[in-house]
Amino acid sequence: MLTLNRIGIGTGAAKNLTVDLLHAAYDLGMNVVDTSPRCGSEEVVGKSLQGRRDKVYVITKVSPEHMKTKDVIASCERSLKVMGTDYIDLYTTHWPNPAIPVEETVAGLMKLRDQGKIRGVGVGNVSLRELVQYRYLMPEINSVQNEYNLFDRSMEMVMFPYCEANKIQVFAYSPLDGGNFCGGPKTTSLLRRKVASYYNFPMSTLCLTYLLRNSFVFVLPRIKNVKKLKEFESVGLFSKSVYSDIKEVFVDNLEGFHSIKMLPSEIDLWLSSYKTIDDATHNYLGRSPEPLDMAKGELYLKPLKVRHEGTNYVLVEGFMRYWAHVLALGNDPIDVLVRE
Repeated sequence: MLTLNRIGIGTGAAKNLTVDLLHAAYDLGMNVVDTSPRCGSEEVVGKSLQGRRDKVYVITKVSPEHMKTKDVIASCERSLKVMGTDYIDLYTTHWPNPAIPVEETVAGLMKLRDQGKIRGVGVGNVSLRELVQYRYLMPEINSVQNEYNLFDRSMEMVMFPYCEANKIQVFAYSPLDGGNFCGGPKTTSLLRRKVASYYNFPMSTLCLTYLLRNSFVFVLPRIKNVKKLKEFESVGLFSKSVYSDIKEVFVDNLEGFHSIKMLPSEIDLWLSSYKTIDDATHNYLGRSPEPLDMAKGELYLKPLKVRHEGTNYVLVEGFMRYWAHVLALGNDPIDVLVRE
């Protein structure tokens, strides 16, 4: 049985991703690779598996617009064909879609598992309530794949205790916060000044070490080049004093990592494709799931991300969640994380 390295490979949007780079990661022992049809990286991942299939744990996903039973099956079969493999190690939902009953999705996943086309089943970008709903229908859910980094630590509150108690693996995407590491200049410089420069360790190494302190957590950083890969080799290889200093930054300075409440009307939408309720209601760009369906279902309470620019707070991530909240709750306060 393959022993999984807890530092996996996030392929992201496949930019700069090559077979040689994936092989370099595999050679370093990074034997978990995460892809999806939306990322467009399945083809290059498939090419990297030639001659190595039994040594690599492959995760791919079903997109929210394909959550009906027949679509789940068809989507998986497309992924199998694109990657040139006859099984997927872990097949996970990418995002929830409240417009499609969970029973439909589960039926497709169970059929694929029974056929041997997938070996494990996961769910992605879910709240605890959604995870419990999936497990009620399919107790064999193996994993959750949500964003988790030192800027967005919302997973730690209720999801982690449940996953640990029920032996569910957590695969953390964007563990380095897109290269921001932990939110912004103030908190990042705190880590760099107090720990990274003192001990001469890369920031990425320190951040991943802290995220991996729970044994059920796996991280999926995007790989950009071989030099960056080398930084991952020293993750976890710290003395107690180094780890203690890392912990001090993240535990004793919590004000830099907590969400705050903000009125939707206080948030600048200049980066959002939808500027009005009418835009969101009509969903003219065909987003899936659409804001109106999200508003009718459970609102996933992952915080929005805003960037502080002068006196403005500009929304930079969570555009559809913003509109789902407004459609359901009007101008009620919403949780946001603020980039400095």
